[in-house]
Amino acid sequence: MKLSRGYIKTLAGCVQAPPSLSPTLEWQQYQVSDFSDIRLHISQLKDEIQVGKRKWRSPDINLPDINDQEAWISFCLGSKEKIEPTLNTLFCFNQSTVEQVLEYLVHFVETERKIEYKIGQWIYSLLAILEQPLQPDTCSCLRSLARACSVIRADSVKLIKFNQTRSLK
Repeated sequence: MKLSRGYIKTLAGCVQAPPSLSPTLEWQQYQVSDFSDIRLHISQLKDEIQVGKRKWRSPDINLPDINDQEAWISFCLGSKEKIEPTLNTLFCFNQSTVEQVLEYLVHFVETERKIEYKIGQWIYSLLAILEQPLQPDTCSCLRSLARACSVIRADSVKLIKFNQTRSLK
């Protein structure tokens, strides 16, 4: 399979990574390949469940109301129940729930200007089960996530440099 190489325009509002934090092309390609494999495997599992080739039983989970952003953030942070973003849990979500929860989590990341470990797990998992084609709102949400992550990375670099200069004094 031949990989096409195209020009990717830098997303407006994204902060350029300093060379020390820029991932290598090899690392990027590995991540894309690994994530694609995960998405393919999940798609195959869903298909097997739908045609009855694989058995799956919905777990007994109390999901928050879809319109309650704070409850979803709390749910994903694990404050009440310790629910992990496993496939068993994620298969309980319909596509509109996946999109809405992803939007809530991206808004949380933008507001807090940090990515909690649990939030990162949920975002990755939701992206893995996100179906294509993407809705325009979902595309916008993903662009917002990219911008927020670039700002967080830039702020981290500033903090590292600040701490290094303080330790030299």
